[in-house]
Amino acid sequence: MIGRLGERFIESGWLIASIVVATFLNPFSAQVFEPDKAALLHGLAILMLAAWVIRGLEHLVADGARATSPSRVKRAVAETARGLWARPIAALALALALVYVASTLTSISPRMSWWGSYQRGQGTYTFLIYLTLFFVVLSVLRREDQLQRLVTTMLLTSFPVAVYAILQHYGLSLVRFAEGGVETRVISTLGNAIFLAAYLAMVVPLTLWRLLRSARAWSGREIQSALVTLLYGGLFVLQLLAVVFTQSRGPLAGLMAELIVFVLLVAVLRRRRRWALAGVLLATAAVAVLVALNVPGLAPEALQSFSYLRRLRGILGSNEVRARLLAWDTVLQAVRADPLRVALGYGPETMKSVLTGFMPAELWVLQGGGQYGTFDRAHNAVFDALYAQGLVGVITYLSLYGLIFYQSLRWLGLVRSRRAAGSLAGLLIGGAVVGLVVPWLWHGDLVLMGVGVPAGMIVGLILYLIGNIIVAPVLEVEADEGRSLLLAALLAAIVGHLVETQTGIGTVATRSYFWLYTALIILLGTDRVGEPERISQRSASASRERGRGRRGRPRGNMATSVLATESLAPTIALALVTAALLGTLSYAFIHGFSVEGARVPARILIWCTWLFAGLIILLERDPLRAEVSSLGGDVLVYAAVSLVWVLPFVVYHRANAQTLERLTASYGVFVGWLLLTVAGIAVALQWGRSSVRSDTESGWLVAHALILALALAWVWQVDITRIRADIYEKVGQTALGAGYEEQAIPNLQRAVALQLEQDQYYVYLGGGYVEQARRASDVTAKDGWMEQARQVFERGQALAPLDSDHPRQLGLAYRVWADWAEDSTVRRQRLQRSLSYYQAAVRLNPENPDLRLDLASAYFALGMSEEALAQYQHAVEIGSPDHLGRAHAGLGDVQVIQGRLDEAMQSYRQAMAAGRDKQEVVQARISAVDRYPEDIDVRESLALVYAAAGRRDDALTELKAALDVASNDAERAEVEDLIKMVRQ
Repeated sequence: MIGRLGERFIESGWLIASIVVATFLNPFSAQVFEPDKAALLHGLAILMLAAWVIRGLEHLVADGARATSPSRVKRAVAETARGLWARPIAALALALALVYVASTLTSISPRMSWWGSYQRGQGTYTFLIYLTLFFVVLSVLRREDQLQRLVTTMLLTSFPVAVYAILQHYGLSLVRFAEGGVETRVISTLGNAIFLAAYLAMVVPLTLWRLLRSARAWSGREIQSALVTLLYGGLFVLQLLAVVFTQSRGPLAGLMAELIVFVLLVAVLRRRRRWALAGVLLATAAVAVLVALNVPGLAPEALQSFSYLRRLRGILGSNEVRARLLAWDTVLQAVRADPLRVALGYGPETMKSVLTGFMPAELWVLQGGGQYGTFDRAHNAVFDALYAQGLVGVITYLSLYGLIFYQSLRWLGLVRSRRAAGSLAGLLIGGAVVGLVVPWLWHGDLVLMGVGVPAGMIVGLILYLIGNIIVAPVLEVEADEGRSLLLAALLAAIVGHLVETQTGIGTVATRSYFWLYTALIILLGTDRVGEPERISQRSASASRERGRGRRGRPRGNMATSVLATESLAPTIALALVTAALLGTLSYAFIHGFSVEGARVPARILIWCTWLFAGLIILLERDPLRAEVSSLGGDVLVYAAVSLVWVLPFVVYHRANAQTLERLTASYGVFVGWLLLTVAGIAVALQWGRSSVRSDTESGWLVAHALILALALAWVWQVDITRIRADIYEKVGQTALGAGYEEQAIPNLQRAVALQLEQDQYYVYLGGGYVEQARRASDVTAKDGWMEQARQVFERGQALAPLDSDHPRQLGLAYRVWADWAEDSTVRRQRLQRSLSYYQAAVRLNPENPDLRLDLASAYFALGMSEEALAQYQHAVEIGSPDHLGRAHAGLGDVQVIQGRLDEAMQSYRQAMAAGRDKQEVVQARISAVDRYPEDIDVRESLALVYAAAGRRDDALTELKAALDVASNDAERAEVEDLIKMVRQ
């Protein structure tokens, strides 16, 4: 039946999704990482949803005509309601979805809240995609081999991510990044050190679970078990090394928390008090090291000098912690400013547009000052929820975690009575209350509640586990310890995720894995996952004989069951999964734009991944498979299928991704190849189980085809087209930066045409028109280009009226436009328009030093000296090191105009001494002299800047030139006084 094949397609979809959210990066698009991962996840989830709908229709058809009767519908609704009541986590997930939708409908920008921002793409649409992934796994995953295949895929995916991080640490980066080298804090395929560490921390518990399972099955004579144990042990070491090389404190804290929880859970499940003691000692040691590193004189010199612990020193006094506190306080101010937003918030993904109006100057400085418009997250999940969904969102969010903790422990057998349930609930709620009240009393406000409340909940959870060990040390071990340990590993990973998101940002990878893990917890806890296949009594008997140790006791199963027991189909499926992993890596690293010297390391990374995946897949073959196919046959099948499937794509991509014009086509081919891989895995999984031929009526087949076509059309138009537009945008930006406006503008126009509602593209296209206007030779052509720029900038502003970037661009455009106006009246009108737009930008973003300097420049151009002086002084008060040079130099320019030459000289000296941007100060005044060679004030300013920089000869040369252009005795006398000042 098509429905059965649809189930296999859904499974292959979640396998590929778990790969691409972690490993995919697009070096040809402007955003490279997060939105590109989200687009692929969207597409896969939509197609999985379509297959799920087709599967449901087939069930209706199979049930006959009464399936559509009102009573049947009512019964289905009642069963769904009972199912949700029996699975409160799923019900609460739906409640959170309703909160997202409600906050989107009441958002200050519903469009952005729905689709997500250009930089992140984490709007309500993406959240619903996560829930789609959650519910399809919950409704389709039923067999043990499906569960194991998913875990195996996740672990295989983490291997190249960790290895690439280690390569980066030793200087072998395979992609060129704008921020320069990434050796100090590696980012791998996740794009950010924090994102990478957070992802790996979520996979570590699964690695430990497999390691424990394989080690338990290992006796000295079993080479296969030993090899599997060594492979997982090596993977665990690689993951830990990569986390250490990220130097990320939040994920490291999450990793420590999850390890402590996992050790305690294993101690309970295996009745090992020593393990519990180890968990307590691990927590104590971690706290002791942290305290020693932050209290002067406590830590030994060797510990202090250890480079990988340097970011753990002086945490409380660090700029990063200060910036986090200011950010959280800014969120509180924004929420308090509008009581109507307390309940449902401002809407997802709108923080960039709102918080800039509340940000203090100090936060701009700590953020880097020049990072214009990048403050779009509070770096705390509680405050993010408070801002976006209000108190309703915060309560739902924390309740979801609390319910996951409670249900997981109940399913593990650690909550067996109402008294135990009350104790756990009391500890979780009490911990949350303590985490709210104590920081409030200590700090005097609620700025620490985002960290305190989750921390209190986790402390409550740990205390409950310790108490369980003390009070009830003799716990009846579950019949299937492997599943209990897996449930414990999943719970530990979610604990770590909760910790790290209180100082970081949830990503496509970590959020996808969170919902996958939550689905698996429900399935394991409710015993919804059955055995893979019924096997013959003879095979089972043989398996039991092989599974006995020297003393006749049954050995624990290996972390296998990865493969089903029929023919070569499972090996083919996992070979195709490996091919998808290799193809994803090849898309990023094997092409004509590779970094010099990166081709050989990229190939080594890909071949090592292929070898590691093959060893895991082949060594974890179910022992029963030996009667159906030989190990040698599986080796050949794995090698042939994986390489034959991936190599044609790699060859095509390497040959075609050579020119800028073919990049979008290559991306389209990759997406198509990936979907074919999903389909191939589905066919392989279904192969040998039952016929895929359908006896469905032709009318229903047409309906199925229509559903699939609509899903494909949606994916292409909504998600793939968005990334294609971003590729055109990057090509255009690259050409624009190289001075090829004639090549840049067509590509930027294509980006806008593909994404008419993406306001950022209008900024880039308008900038291209402005550059083209500057290069035009006659005034008529210049005016034509500037008119187009004006229209484009205004369309962008209409789409995002609260984003200060758009009025800023309009102000810049009119300022440039005024430079070549022949009529003085027209020039002043354009300068007035420029001023009005800069004023609007500053109202939206009052503490941004860039905008203050722009506004000061506009006042200065209009001869409004006092107003310009006030704005330059404000920029100085903000104190951004990246802007102090221009701010002090601006003060000097005004003072030159006012004839206060001694003060001007002092201001220029401060500009040269205080600002990191002093080279920009010099270059700007050289450019001004080139534009206005007859303006004596401009030449005097440049001369004084040269003098302040210690370039006396250059200063005197400019002053002599100023004497030549002086039009009266007063000007000549002023220049002569300056010459004397410089010579002193």
